[in-house]
Amino acid sequence: MRQYTLQDDGDPIEKKYYSQFLKDRFPSYEAFWRSFIAPLTKRPTDIRFKEDADLEAIGKGHHDICVAQLHYTILLHLARCFEIMNAKPVTDDGVLHALTALCGAQDIAFELLQRLETPKEYDPWKEGKDARIKWQKKRTILYN
Repeated sequence: MRQYTLQDDGDPIEKKYYSQFLKDRFPSYEAFWRSFIAPLTKRPTDIRFKEDADLEAIGKGHHDICVAQLHYTILLHLARCFEIMNAKPVTDDGVLHALTALCGAQDIAFELLQRLETPKEYDPWKEGKDARIKWQKKRTILYN
């Protein structure tokens, strides 16, 4: 089986930010993408998700699609922060937007991690606030 890379097989956003910050600042991003995202797609011919029957044939399903979508949303938040960080000059509004994007990335990461830990507990097509809160409560002193 071919080993996919973000640089060669990612979508335009993934390719752009791979070289700009993902490779150096988030070195495990590509390994996660390769293991959890790329197999769900029709790569190398198409980056869109496989149909349900094709997903089922590889032991994947809607839960995995949900995780992939959360993963991509985290990338978009981090990309927004990267763009703001490199803007000249960085404005007060830019700092506010960057902090908001970081909070969003964190919330989504907590949801993604809880969904990975307990994949059958949450409906993949419903908002994951409960998953995020459960992850935080188990791991944050503020909730204990």
